[in-house]
Amino acid sequence: MHRIQPGSPELKDVLHNLGVVIKKQGDKRLPEAYSNLKQAFGMRAASLGESHPDTIASYNAMAQIKRRQGAHGEA
Repeated sequence: MHRIQPGSPELKDVLHNLGVVIKKQGDKRLPEAYSNLKQAFGMRAASLGESHPDTIASYNAMAQIKRRQGAHGEA
């Protein structure tokens, strides 16, 4: 089994994918999904830039969660 270490370049992708999977599991898990996606977004923005498609994908997933929570102004 391959272990992802803190600071590993692939960690940002694992956090994004985990956030997306958790988001699909229902509204009760949205805060957990958002937390993972926010971490992924921060890491992706820092390493890839804010206009990179992967960074935008994390931002979009975060906005979808905010919309589902009724926080349209934050989405």
